Formats: sequence, structure tokens, C-alpha cells
Amino acid sequence: MKTTLLLSMAVLLAGCVSMDRTAVSRIKPMHTEGQWAYFSFEADTDVVYKPENEWAEQVRMKWLAKWIEANGYDPAKIEVMDRQYVSAGKGPVGTVYYTVRVGL
Repeated sequence: MKTTLLLSMAVLLAGCVSMDRTAVSRIKPMHTEGQWAYFSFEADTDVVYKPENEWAEQVRMKWLAKWIEANGYDPAKIEVMDRQYVSAGKGPVGTVYYTVRVGL
């Protein structure tokens, strides 16, 4: 019974890792200044992608890199300028808001 439960949990968590970034994150261009393009990036949080969890933050940064690359920029040139978490109420559900810049 324990083995079945653990296996089921592992499968569920593995499915969450591959979550579609377009369903839970958004990016908006802000402006260009000098050698930088500025963006606003938002990512939803939940019980798996907690706002202050190192693993979840790494996943969010991978989503950001994919968004940046999809817009024709080099993800190696990303700098996070600001990060703010806004809770939706109880628990870890909410949104993390980032201001990022990317070298041109």
C-alpha cells in the first residue's frame, strides 16, 4: 500500500514539473533603454510551486528563459531586477512578479 501511494505521488509530482509555462506564467515587454530590453514576468504559485522554494524558483527561472528565448533574446543575458510575491489569501497560492532586463 505504501509503495503504491509513494509511486502515485511521484508520478503526480513528475507531471507537475513539466507543467505548461504558458498556463502559469506571462511576460510583457516594458521598454528598451541603452543596451537593455526590460520585461515584466509573472508566475503563479501553488502548493507545488511555492513562492519561497528554491526548486520552484529554479523552475520559474527556466520558464523565464524559455519566454526570453521565444522572443528572440539570449537567456544567458537575463538579470532579475526586482521580485515581489503577492499572496492570493491563504497558503502558497499567489503570483510572483519580476522585473527583468535582458542584454541586447
